Amino acid sequence: MNLDKLVKNVEQWSINKGLDQADSSKQYLKVSEEVGEVAAALARNNMDALKDGIGDVIVTLVILAQQNNTTIEECLSLAYQEIAGRKGKMINGVFVKQEDIKEGNEMTKNYVEIDGKEIRVFQICEGDAVAAENLEDAIEWYKDLTGFSDDELYAPENIETFDPEKYVRKSEAEEGRVTVKEIVKERWAGKPFIAVTTAGY
Repeated sequence: MNLDKLVKNVEQWSINKGLDQADSSKQYLKVSEEVGEVAAALARNNMDALKDGIGDVIVTLVILAQQNNTTIEECLSLAYQEIAGRKGKMINGVFVKQEDIKEGNEMTKNYVEIDGKEIRVFQICEGDAVAAENLEDAIEWYKDLTGFSDDELYAPENIETFDPEKYVRKSEAEEGRVTVKEIVKERWAGKPFIAVTTAGY
């Protein structure tokens, strides 16, 4: 079955279930949930789960587009038009847009400097990101705190660091958004801590 037919089937399924008229904000939560499943599959190197997760993400996006009187094809076409002529380069395994590359071909630093120390925030599992001086400290501290095993965390090679300028919720209990840098500067006390939770994105 080709992609066009599959999309039409998903759209019809959505209509049959009444999802085409549902609340888009709630549909977005489904998109986020399925993206999390993709991340988990990558961390566990589970190809079957990865394929299923990517498919589920596409399904949720098809329905989100449908709820907003557009189509996944139109959205993808607009996105491709935007990237078709984009210039940039691969840095540390990531494609960086030309306008995001600073002079000297360096990306914005991915750490917060405090008292001469470089503090980074590592997304070590689906739920939490830990601020620490290095990845090893972040993993060991988090395992001691939670009792998690290595299998319950992302593989080290898949762990990414947060952009310090990224805006997140300050905490689950507090409204408002702050940068990761602000959280680290406020809460760093010389040892690792959970800087961001999934709910803080």
